[in-house]
Amino acid sequence: MKNFFKNTKLLLLIAICLLFYVLNNVYIRPYVYDSVENRAIVFLVGVLPNFLGTLMFGAYVRCFVTKSFVKTFVISMSLPIFMEVERYFYGNHNFDFYDLIASAIAVVVIFISSNHLIKARL
Repeated sequence: MKNFFKNTKLLLLIAICLLFYVLNNVYIRPYVYDSVENRAIVFLVGVLPNFLGTLMFGAYVRCFVTKSFVKTFVISMSLPIFMEVERYFYGNHNFDFYDLIASAIAVVVIFISSNHLIKARL
């Protein structure tokens, strides 16, 4: 029964991040890009999907794959780097270094909060 609740907490965390990810892509991003003049808000909304995606993936890696910061960082950053390179070659998008920075910040947030996550054994 404890394993059910532990997995439920992690699934809830991932579901909340996924909900924010979808809301950002479908509703918030188009609204901000069309009507907000503040460049800082536009920038933050632009990098939010990478931050949330790496946050979800990094939480999984940190809880179930490895406890090492270096391994968590390398595994978690491999996905956004692959996605940026793939979009550059096949999607005709510019390589966005800021997305990688947002992903790296997400891994650091996961590592800082990992003591709580590991103690709670999500």
